[in-house]
Amino acid sequence: MKTSIRTCIICRKKGEKKSFHRIVCFDNTLSYDKSSKKPGRGAYICKDENCVNLLIKKKALNYSFKKNINYNELKFIDTLRENNIMNL
Repeated sequence: MKTSIRTCIICRKKGEKKSFHRIVCFDNTLSYDKSSKKPGRGAYICKDENCVNLLIKKKALNYSFKKNINYNELKFIDTLRENNIMNL
């Protein structure tokens, strides 16, 4: 069976889709896509605490979605951190 390979937008590590968090931009709104099935353009981040922390510092979502993101309004960052703790 063919597996979906994705790349982390922070560290560039490649891996199976299930080993990444997906952030989706749909109708100009960013959200965390826990099911990986929401419509819209997606960006993938490792389930690594360092990558989640660097997401804001590097402002990688600006490049991925080709728009200026207000990182203060992203409420799902804490959800990503909580999911990392649960996956350990």
